[in-house]
Amino acid sequence: MPINSFLYPGAKFTPPYKVTNSCRFDDGSSDHLSQSLSSSFKSTWTWSGWVKRANLTSSGLFGNQRTDNNINSRFKLFFNSSDQIQWEIKDSTGNDDSALKTNRLFRDVSAWYHIVFIYDTTNGTAGDRLQLYVNGTRETSFATEDQAGSNFGSLWSSDLKHYVGVANGNSGLDHYFDGYMAEVVFIDGSAVAHTEFGEFDSDSPNIWKPKDVSGLTFGSDGYYLDFKNSGSLGADVSGNSNNFTVNNLTSADQTTDTCTNNYCTMLSHTLGSYATISEGNLKLVGNSSSDSGNSLSSFAFSSGKWYWEMKVSEDTASVNYPQFVVFKTTDVKYGRQNNNGSDGNPATSPTHVIGMTMSDGYFSGTSFTSGTTGASSNGDIIQFFFDMDNGAFYAGRNGTLFNSANPASGASKTGALVTWTPDGREYAITSTNFLNSVIEFNFGNPTFSISSGNSDGNGYGNFEYDPQGYYALNTKNLAEFG
Repeated sequence: MPINSFLYPGAKFTPPYKVTNSCRFDDGSSDHLSQSLSSSFKSTWTWSGWVKRANLTSSGLFGNQRTDNNINSRFKLFFNSSDQIQWEIKDSTGNDDSALKTNRLFRDVSAWYHIVFIYDTTNGTAGDRLQLYVNGTRETSFATEDQAGSNFGSLWSSDLKHYVGVANGNSGLDHYFDGYMAEVVFIDGSAVAHTEFGEFDSDSPNIWKPKDVSGLTFGSDGYYLDFKNSGSLGADVSGNSNNFTVNNLTSADQTTDTCTNNYCTMLSHTLGSYATISEGNLKLVGNSSSDSGNSLSSFAFSSGKWYWEMKVSEDTASVNYPQFVVFKTTDVKYGRQNNNGSDGNPATSPTHVIGMTMSDGYFSGTSFTSGTTGASSNGDIIQFFFDMDNGAFYAGRNGTLFNSANPASGASKTGALVTWTPDGREYAITSTNFLNSVIEFNFGNPTFSISSGNSDGNGYGNFEYDPQGYYALNTKNLAEFG
């Protein structure tokens, strides 16, 4: 399997086709898209979509459900609870008519996957009637493989609801997708090669990249969801007007985190049971009994100037919650284990450059120059400026920088809260000690309402306050500066 290196911080290439928007789905609020179609059983079709997972739960990509009481009769493509990609058609008794389940697991919540599923029961080769491609490579190793019979039609008629972002289980709609989707395409009546949706090329032969699909023939029930209209995220731009009904999604769920410019999030699998994470791994809610645990960032950086924001809501009766740290990645092991082997804390205590306790505004670091800045209040937006080139950290709250800071001061480090000597090592972000706290990260795609709207010098990100020459944490910026 070629490695999608363009999805990671070190990627250095310009894709020939730019995907500008995605849609953020949250399983906790049952986000999904739905529509009713008028045609009958279909024996040939193709589905394509770029997806970035968040919480690793059983989650549907697309499927259908009967509107009568027989929920057994259905089809769906989904990530199962073991993180395999699975396809199934079930008849009215709940038995499989066809099924696939990969041996390979898909647990990377920092990267985008491109999934193409081809259903073609007119194919004379039985083993080619169900085809699954991930990132440009066909999946051929299956834990379950039950190919469809010749000319067997999938359920696609007027008594069915069709969904994107959910697929029904034994009790109805209960497999809601959690994460991001982009460039969602359904081709009605044709088995379309995966190379119509993406490509390798001579400039980056190991990198699977999206192609412009607007010129494809979609068929009468086909659709193309590009998520460019924040007021109508279910809009079909194929020309067919097969628009989807939006369920629980809002304009805030339109993002610029895409398969051609991947943004930093937090990592759900590092968190353990100390907090819940939602909204595309950007919102953390601490529980009321345990105060430890860590959520680590999906990106690390060794150079450059980086800006992000964090909205804080906290239990003001608590002390020292929540907390925020930037640490050296060489000093900590990413993973779901702590010193006693259980979920939660990293395996070793990281040596951090900067730590911040939100409830009393206290900063500490390898050489801290400022102490208490005052407690944060519910709804405050904390600003972070991290200058890896000069070894300086600046912060502010609600547009006012602490210590009369000047983040653009460079080597003079005017007003820096913490200073250190750059050593070329990689650093990453973690939040910890969540007791009764709510933290919402904004790396450029906020989960909360933005009243002003500021982008970085490259035009990326949507921030409440001016990044002042610093950059959003995404792959395009990291390729240039990080």
